[in-house]
Amino acid sequence: MRRHAWMVGMVWAAACTTVGTDTDTDTDVVDTEVADTDTDTDVVDTELVDTDTDTDTDTDVMDTELVDTDADTDTDTDVVDTELVDTDTDTDTDTDTDTDTDTDTDTDTDTDTDTDTDTDTDTDTDTDTDTDTDTDTDTDTDTDTDVPNLCLVRVAYEGTVATVTGSPFGSSSAVLRTTAATGFFQYDTCLADQDSRAEVGDYDHLTTGAFQLLLPAISVEVTGSPRPVVTVQNFAGADTFRFSDGPQFADPTIRTMSVNGTPDADLELWISITDGSGSSLVNDRPPATFPMTAITTFPHTFSVDDGNGTVLLQLTTMTQTLAPMP
Repeated sequence: MRRHAWMVGMVWAAACTTVGTDTDTDTDVVDTEVADTDTDTDVVDTELVDTDTDTDTDTDVMDTELVDTDADTDTDTDVVDTELVDTDTDTDTDTDTDTDTDTDTDTDTDTDTDTDTDTDTDTDTDTDTDTDTDTDTDTDTDTDTDVPNLCLVRVAYEGTVATVTGSPFGSSSAVLRTTAATGFFQYDTCLADQDSRAEVGDYDHLTTGAFQLLLPAISVEVTGSPRPVVTVQNFAGADTFRFSDGPQFADPTIRTMSVNGTPDADLELWISITDGSGSSLVNDRPPATFPMTAITTFPHTFSVDDGNGTVLLQLTTMTQTLAPMP
């Protein structure tokens, strides 16, 4: 607003050029805070009063706050500058010595009612170090079979049918003998020993045991129950590892094996491997690394009986493999 008023004053000053015939020789000088208050009425200043006795009637000089309203007809040209210097041809020699001082001390006391609600926080630095403390309530069961169970040991084998008695699986010796046989057995090394003797350990599996026998010549697959019994004997003169499944003597636990997926309560499995040097086993625990994979150097018995006949195998190779999760 103040800037606008000043601009209006400047326009008005330019419009009010003195055209009088003033012949005096005085040069009135007025600064931004001094105004001529002689008897002429053509000078107006809201804050400055000239107290000299000048009786000249020229109103040659105006500042940003002075407006000349007289009807002088002099022909001199008023010069207006922000510091106002009179350049007319007046011959008066008097000098304006007004020393008026503007004592206006007005202070803007307007109350700022701006209700700016700018919540911009663009320059904030993120120091968030939150840590996820949520409790995982996921009850998913991991069925990934690519991850081995470190308690389980699986041993794959190959061999041939060495002896056949009766008519096991509806076949005969003429058909089965010397044919190939493959498969695996699996045991758990993390079970508790159920035999108190230091040299003997009995490990009754509940869910982690497994067995497979494939007889391609007659298209038979024999699978074990998940509840085989592993016996480890660690004597000074001999070490023996046994793996048995199906009905056990004087044992009420039900262990049902299957033929081609069909349960057969009469199926019995017996595997026994002996090291006559007594150097294969270090204690009566099931070994985490099966020590008798050089099977051709160890006496062994491998028999499967279905109640109608028995198949005896002669093993040729053994290899320990990774056991999948049960």
